[in-house]
Amino acid sequence: MELKNFFPQDDQGNALVGATCYLYLRGTESKANGLLKANGEILSNPFIAEENLVQFAAPNGLYDLRVIKDARDYRIRVQFNDVSESLQAAESAANRAEVARDATQLVAGVKNDIAHGLATTVSGQTFTVASAAGSQFLIVYKNVAGEAVEQSGYPSTSSLQAIARSTYPLASKRFHRNAFRAPWVHMIHGKKVHAIRPDGVHEMNGLTLTKSESARHTGFSGLTLFYARDPAGTPHQVLSADPQGRLSFIPSPKLIQHLEASQVYPTSDIRGAYAVSNIRKTDTHNIAAVQDKGGQIYDALQRRNGIHDTLVVSRAVPIELMPGAGQSNQGGAGTGAAAGAKLTSAQWPHSVLSLNGRFQMQGSNGLVDGATLTDLVPLYDPATPLGQYPITMQAFAWARQQCREGIAQPGVIGYTAWQGDTPASGFLPGTNNWTNLMTFTEKSVQCAALYQRTTECHYITRVQGEAGANWAADYATWADAVKPAIKARTGQLFDPKIALWQIAGVAPDNGVANPQLDAANNRADTELVGTLYPYPVSDVQHLTAEGRMMMGDVYSDFRLQLQRARTWTPLQMQSVTRVGAVVTITLALPPGTFEVLKKTDWPPQVAQDGFVYRDSNGDTPISNIAYSANTIVLTLATVPTGNLAAVRYGMDAGSGVAGWYQLGGNVCAVSRTRSAYYEQGFNVPEFIRHYLARHSRLVA
Repeated sequence: MELKNFFPQDDQGNALVGATCYLYLRGTESKANGLLKANGEILSNPFIAEENLVQFAAPNGLYDLRVIKDARDYRIRVQFNDVSESLQAAESAANRAEVARDATQLVAGVKNDIAHGLATTVSGQTFTVASAAGSQFLIVYKNVAGEAVEQSGYPSTSSLQAIARSTYPLASKRFHRNAFRAPWVHMIHGKKVHAIRPDGVHEMNGLTLTKSESARHTGFSGLTLFYARDPAGTPHQVLSADPQGRLSFIPSPKLIQHLEASQVYPTSDIRGAYAVSNIRKTDTHNIAAVQDKGGQIYDALQRRNGIHDTLVVSRAVPIELMPGAGQSNQGGAGTGAAAGAKLTSAQWPHSVLSLNGRFQMQGSNGLVDGATLTDLVPLYDPATPLGQYPITMQAFAWARQQCREGIAQPGVIGYTAWQGDTPASGFLPGTNNWTNLMTFTEKSVQCAALYQRTTECHYITRVQGEAGANWAADYATWADAVKPAIKARTGQLFDPKIALWQIAGVAPDNGVANPQLDAANNRADTELVGTLYPYPVSDVQHLTAEGRMMMGDVYSDFRLQLQRARTWTPLQMQSVTRVGAVVTITLALPPGTFEVLKKTDWPPQVAQDGFVYRDSNGDTPISNIAYSANTIVLTLATVPTGNLAAVRYGMDAGSGVAGWYQLGGNVCAVSRTRSAYYEQGFNVPEFIRHYLARHSRLVA
């Protein structure tokens, strides 16, 4: 399909950022199907323009592109025509005609027997005779001075069916479009593995397996043929891959003979129920190519003498450590008591991992036994006794976003050191929580080395503050200590940073909201990823499984924007000014969002959308709130006369609806990034939302 770029503009040529786009079949209101993003992901119709650019591919044809933004609504006539696809379609039609011709000629030239063939040909001509053997349909002979010399044969239907039954069902498996950029391709015949290597130096009973790309296509986008060549250099087709990644097994008669006779390749050494290819081994590891659920293909290593069957992604870059530290919302508390964990399988068994002894430890239960942490295993959240963990949810979501963006996953080792109802001082050096965090880190480094991987940590996730005593000072002490401690254990050259979540406890506000935002704004090592109040709770403060999933989505978008070299900022009030009864709030928007909005589904309606205007005379009621771009305008019921005026948000009221925090608001900015968990059918918003942080700003 052809990829096109469009730039939505208004009448003055200004970019229409965040425009809604529809693609219709020409002259109709019927929406087109089969749209793809530039990275090959499926694109919904309608879709939102990413920044000021509309970029997508569609099947060959004539269309109308409709662009809507505010009052602007216009259409563009467009045509998509991938020349290579058109050529391939023409070639396919020609090939089908040639096959039909050849089949007609083949059947027409079949002789009753060898004597009939010799009687009706002259020396040098060939003829075919029906075969009595079950494995062949026809045998080709050449008349050589009146003698019938066998040249080749055509396999019978029963022979092809037998091969198909005993061969890995390639024709039924759909690969990611980048599948054949992987270094190897494989077939399995019976219990024998036949591998195709890019240098073509891999023999199977005298047949050398090689790969040949169509000269009319580049980058594996067209038909890719894989051949076996005999010692004389004669090609025998093995399988083909079309542009959509569908594989077909097309053996020649000689290849069938070699497959059936081959004893070259041993049975698989890979342990576990994995779909793998290109199986190899060294003295210490089994090696195989694997394909994850995002379509990425990579080599993975399995310890030959390991107790566990784990296959760990093999990369030259370090594997990422993803530690978490904090109170009960950093652990699994709350979700198990309500609905339990709703996602309990290992979603990315080769690239999202943890330690075999345990994935988490609550400091009140003592110290984790490092002697039990001896290997890597796939990370997942068990259904009991607790529920979804933020580290698991953010690791899953980040893996999905990397696949969408075509980012090669380095892999993640996630773990959590937590303790409910514990102030910030309970995580300082010398505490159980600190020691557990360091033990998890040290053992992660050691276990990664078992798979020939080095380690590094980019962000330490921190969810703590419901117990808010002396929060600011103790957080600064912890942050200053944890960075060099992690760095020393991984041996990385840069300091890790802290991905901080703003807590939202029960009313009244405990005074931690502003210091947490201040830490993100004033410390170079701290980023405020988001705030917890917009997520559903199982009691009054512990997030449900869906709440933890939404945390994971927001974290993945945070990492994605940083990956795009954008400067992160949480949604927050930048400045507040008042003229008479009109208060204008200018907001800083997170990268990847374009306007501030009011949403009343997550959470329900909060009084005055969560805003309070307060000065030395008390609170002044707000009579109207208007949203536009990065601005919110509050109209007060009267002109205030007090001093030390401030606008407060999310610090005084909530929706009053059970299942939501007692403090919060309705203000958010919607990212163009799609939720990894919405795609799996969970009850979360389709596009990731970044909610306004709970804080106050003085009025100028």
